[in-house]
Amino acid sequence: EDLARAEADFSQACEGAAAMSKYAFRSLYNRANCRRRMGLFVLAIEDLRQAISMEPGNAASHDALGLALCDVGDFEAAQRAFERALECIPGHWTFRTHKGLALYHLGRLDEAKLELDEAVRTVERELPSRSRVVDIPATDSEPESTVRLAFPDDAEPYFHRTNVHLAMGMLAAAARDAAVSVASALALVRKDSSARRIAKASEPGAGSSPTNVAAAAAMARAGLGKSSA
Repeated sequence: EDLARAEADFSQACEGAAAMSKYAFRSLYNRANCRRRMGLFVLAIEDLRQAISMEPGNAASHDALGLALCDVGDFEAAQRAFERALECIPGHWTFRTHKGLALYHLGRLDEAKLELDEAVRTVERELPSRSRVVDIPATDSEPESTVRLAFPDDAEPYFHRTNVHLAMGMLAAAARDAAVSVASALALVRKDSSARRIAKASEPGAGSSPTNVAAAAAMARAGLGKSSA
């Protein structure tokens, strides 16, 4: 209901700001984000393309378009949108993460890993780190265990790299990335500020990624005796 009201408000703002491109861009961009969260992906894509025509150098709008295109399964077009965002702000770790996500869904695993590796390196340089004790779930082949590890405030690239590592058979690396994702998610829950980032694991743009990072860790642990990173 709140999203629907916000979408209606932004629609009204779009009509009133038609002659003022700066305000029209912002209204379209915000309405697109509302529509995406409402599952109105095609309408969100239309809004974002119109917004981009007004401000083609706005990196965030290209990134948002890429995520909306992921929602409808057009990963080729999504990859191009993320590349355009990276042209606007080279090396930005969020855009590299999302490009890695698109490449993963296209089956281009080596390229996806390269993008996500670079995103992780940037995160580890730039974001504050925490330390947390994490319980790794038991599996048929491995008992439950507890580890202490450092993790960044935003673990999105680790989460998506978990899936790439699993697809490549790099199970130990997948387990490590999943553990970082678990630590970050649990810390955010404790701070009651989990909604924005934890939602990324289950939002439509996450595609077929596991929606439970603890389960991803368990999946990786289950195969550790068969393969190593």
